[in-house]
Amino acid sequence: MNQNKNQLLRFAQSINWQYLAKIALIAFAYALGAKIAVSIPA
Repeated sequence: MNQNKNQLLRFAQSINWQYLAKIALIAFAYALGAKIAVSIPA
C-alpha cells in the first residue's frame, strides 16, 4: 500500500499544473466562443 501511495505522489508531482491550467483555459475560451457563435442570428 505504501508503495502505491509513493507512486501516486510521484505521478502528481510529475504533472505540469501550469500546462493543464492553460489547456483548461483554452478549452473554456473555445466553448465560450462556440456558444457566442451559435447565439448570433444568421
